[in-house]
This record gives sequence, structure tokens and C-alpha cells, in this order.
Amino acid sequence: MKPFPHAIDVKDLLSTLGGTSVTVKVAKQGLQSLEYPAFAALFTEDGATEACATAVADFNVAMSLAGAFVRIPPSVVLEDIKRKACGEAVWPAMYEIFNISASLLNATGAPHVRLTGMVQLVVEPSGWLADLLTKAPQRLELEACISPCPAGQLLFARS
Repeated sequence: MKPFPHAIDVKDLLSTLGGTSVTVKVAKQGLQSLEYPAFAALFTEDGATEACATAVADFNVAMSLAGAFVRIPPSVVLEDIKRKACGEAVWPAMYEIFNISASLLNATGAPHVRLTGMVQLVVEPSGWLADLLTKAPQRLELEACISPCPAGQLLFARS
């Protein structure tokens, strides 16, 4: 098996990036329908041309993580979530969070994995991203939140 994170690894990383009020737990009923817009990271092994892994953060998770990462007051983040307003700070913050998250997919002696792109999803993924999400042998489906924001879904998948 290739390097792949456990829930505690994800929690530790997100706590480092977003503070101690991060809650991460394995989703009890698997991945439910995502809150859109969502953000999907694409990871590729060095020398490869196709993505080998992805991470998807739904709207609630992306907003709360990005807000904590760039130190936006939680009350402002909550208002943005209620209004479904995705501010201009969210995209670069999520890109950096996903870039740092690539470390969860790397280990000594294994091919190096790096972030090669990020897309914003407004509907269910299709094509090769949907295939990677549904057919990947390694999957981690999580519920995550940063208090006081509502919980959302965070998924890691690796082929």
C-alpha cells in the first residue's frame, strides 16, 4: 500500500494549521452529498502525468479551514457560510492547505507526491475525478469542523 493518512494524522495537521478547535472524525455513513461549492486537490507522483490522489473539502470545511488559516474571525466565517459567500481569501488559503496536506501522502522510500492542481466544484464531480473518488482502493471519509462553524465533509482518496 502507498502512504495514506489516518483520521488522527489529518486532525493533527489541521490543528496545526487552524487551531485547537478542529474536530475530525471518521464519517459514520460514508460520504454524503457535499455542500457546494467544494474544493478538490489533485496530487501527482513525481514523473507521472495523471493524478494519483485527491482531497475534497466541501463548502463548510473549506470556509472554516480557510478562515482559521488566515485568521478571519469565526463570526465573519459563520456569516459567510450562512450567505454561501466564498470570499477571495478562500481559494489561496485552500490551495496552501492542500499543498501542506500532500505531506500526508508521502513517506520515506515511496514515490514523492505533490499538489499539482486544485479545482472548485459546483456540482458532483464527473469524468476521471469521479472515477478516482469512487474506485480508489484507499479512501478516508471524514466529518470535520472548526468550532463554532458547522461540520462538513473531507475526503482523501488514492489509487
